[in-house]
Amino acid sequence: MTAKIHIKRLVIGATTVLAITALLGLNACNDSGHTGHTGYTGYTGDGAFKDHGKRAASMRYVVDLGAIDLEADKEYTFSLSGLPATGLTAGICLDLQHYFETKGAAHGKPEWFDKVKVTMVLIELGSNKEVFKIEEPLSRYTWTNGSPKPATSFLYGRGAAASEAASSSFESGAPNAYQLTIKVESETEDAVPGSIILYGGGWKAP
Repeated sequence: MTAKIHIKRLVIGATTVLAITALLGLNACNDSGHTGHTGYTGYTGDGAFKDHGKRAASMRYVVDLGAIDLEADKEYTFSLSGLPATGLTAGICLDLQHYFETKGAAHGKPEWFDKVKVTMVLIELGSNKEVFKIEEPLSRYTWTNGSPKPATSFLYGRGAAASEAASSSFESGAPNAYQLTIKVESETEDAVPGSIILYGGGWKAP
């Protein structure tokens, strides 16, 4: 009888621990995605918008506009409406790790970067103001291992030197609507899959 009581207590105890663990895990997932209930909800443009919450040091807001083909001549147009008022950077997320994260890889950008020209134009609708325009091969974009997605790298315009593509960063605001046009001109079959991403915000942001 004593043994049965002990077994029942162990089962009940384990069940309680599992329930508490599941609850804590659920709260952690919710907190990592949003802080303050649902977070920012004003975005109504194309793609998938995510607010990682006030605890995010950087890349708090991420807009994933979907895949682009870097091996085909093609043009893409996206609508961006209701963006949070913060500094954002537009660029290309590559299914390729930067060499800092890939042991044994040769240092330097892949050769096929020279064979893919990507034009990025951001227009503020209403005023028809050109916010930025880049017409460069990928080799002139800044390549970094910092990316909103795991096991990927990011190409963007930094505009800090004459040898670099112009800046693809801008200050957004909810009252403004934008149109982002991406034009790909490719002469390679070696490119990896890519997607258009905008990100910004976070407590580290100025």
